[in-house]
Amino acid sequence: MMSPLSSKLMPCLPARHRVISSLRRGVPTLLLSCNPFPPSASRYCKDHHKLPIRTRSSRPRRDGGYDRMTFIVNNAVSASISSSSKRNFFYGPPSSWEGEYEELIARRNKNIVMHPLGHGQHILPGNYVVKIHPKTGAEKKVMLEHALGYFWAFKVWGEYRICVFISILGVVTASLTPHQCFRTSRRHAGIHKTPKELSLTDNKPILSNKSVIPAVEAEPFPALKGLVNLHEEVVDIPDFFTRNNRLADANAQCTLVAISCKEFGARLLPSWINPFEIALRGIDEDDAEKYEVVRITLNEGRMAKLLSPFIVSGTKKNVPPAEHSSTLLYYGDAEAMRDVLRMHNIYTAYVFLLDGMGRVRWAGSGEGSKTEVQTMIDIARDIVGPSSSMRVAPRQKPTSTPRLGKKIPRN
Repeated sequence: MMSPLSSKLMPCLPARHRVISSLRRGVPTLLLSCNPFPPSASRYCKDHHKLPIRTRSSRPRRDGGYDRMTFIVNNAVSASISSSSKRNFFYGPPSSWEGEYEELIARRNKNIVMHPLGHGQHILPGNYVVKIHPKTGAEKKVMLEHALGYFWAFKVWGEYRICVFISILGVVTASLTPHQCFRTSRRHAGIHKTPKELSLTDNKPILSNKSVIPAVEAEPFPALKGLVNLHEEVVDIPDFFTRNNRLADANAQCTLVAISCKEFGARLLPSWINPFEIALRGIDEDDAEKYEVVRITLNEGRMAKLLSPFIVSGTKKNVPPAEHSSTLLYYGDAEAMRDVLRMHNIYTAYVFLLDGMGRVRWAGSGEGSKTEVQTMIDIARDIVGPSSSMRVAPRQKPTSTPRLGKKIPRN
């Protein structure tokens, strides 16, 4: 079905122009490349939707149009995004947002250590960052992607891949030269402004805790509903982590929660999961039930639900059948949960250790080193306590009082 914006613009556009549909973070984005842009369409965009228009020259033509215009509609009408959200992307959060800011900050886990070189430490709730004017020094809250570029999180090669893709689309649809499209795509994406976070932090935007988080300071794992395991059972977290702990004992079990959003992050999880299972689940069968591994894959975006059959089949091939019940898939918006756990970069892997009450006692990210993995295993043992083979059996109480004196035989 054509969106209202597309239905208004299509009669105005020449036949040689096309409307390109792409995806940015799973949300449809309309890229309209027009040369020239008709006056009727430009007036509709400016007066009715108040959308920002970037042109090579700010001077309008005599007929009211604009020359050589590249028009980007972010979070288009087809995605049912309000006009206020589009204004927030370019002009910062509304004034009422300040009241919600303190509450969102309070929800964040204070025990998670951010990498000092990463961009995650500067990200505010709602994916805002503070941008400082180079001349006046004035501070302004703007959207993360607007300030750091669309590809701030990934490695350097990602920018060239998307630029070539946009350039090819521009050549086919807008009759522009590759150099012009490449230069235009770089300017709109802002990819040349900042280094990529995974390159700066060695895929570790979150640093691993050196010791266990005390129980009095530990915070509960954020809630997320509507997850589905590979047996097509719907579960909610953190209730799923404590389903076997009916006594609500903090030392009854320890759960390793391994989270990934992209294929690159999923490939880093075995560096944490395999040593955990070998050290804690493969030696003592009696204690194996106290340690559990839960894999969570966050599939954000509107297209993820449509591709769920392919996602499920691909996940089943990479996960042993015995762990299908503890492998959870989520389709939808998980930004609130990711903000609490400071998982701003969706391209890497994240791991958390939870106690029997669902509280986060340790956190890490990226690929696990030998030191980090050993620290994780030691902390997991501290959470549960000594194993059954190391426990000393309690001394049995006597069944009767000891006999005093000499036994006198009966006649």
